[in-house]
Amino acid sequence: EGCDEKEKVEFTSLPLPFEAITVVEPQGELTGYASGHITPGDHVGFQYDTKGPAIPVYALADGYLVRIERNPGYFGIGVKNYHLYFEYSCTLFGSYVHVTEIAPELLKADARFKELDTYSDEKIPNDKRYLYPRIPVKAGQVIGKTEKWGLLGMLTADTTVRLEGFTTPAMYEGEPWKVHAVPAFNYFSN
Repeated sequence: EGCDEKEKVEFTSLPLPFEAITVVEPQGELTGYASGHITPGDHVGFQYDTKGPAIPVYALADGYLVRIERNPGYFGIGVKNYHLYFEYSCTLFGSYVHVTEIAPELLKADARFKELDTYSDEKIPNDKRYLYPRIPVKAGQVIGKTEKWGLLGMLTADTTVRLEGFTTPAMYEGEPWKVHAVPAFNYFSN
């Protein structure tokens, strides 16, 4: 299926409940010692209390869940680690990293997704770790939950925008979306 071209996309929902957000980490940070970022971060980070219960994660706008990665559980945290990719239009995309629980209706929408969710981290076959569904989502819909990581990472990429001024452009060849990583807050409605 093709993408849905839209003249304008507005984010009408925060990714987490407002009261759960303790700090917003700016896009562009360089924290290679902790996150492995050797180029400026392409996402904004929403910190939350790691000792509290799981927090709902919401879809920012109407769109489609188009890629799912089930990453290994880093640092012995003991929860799942999903990276979810969304298509909001033919030129605007986004993702969340460190989603630890998936909403049941999304799991029901794709049998492969439901199967992927059943694996423990050490038992995920490499050929099942990445999925490319096309599951519709609505703004404000609970897509899952996050807990224990302390951070929900959120990328927004607009292919109509190309960032300029990179000192060493070759460093971005392996991550080509980074030159289109835009401030998410520019897309939120008032």
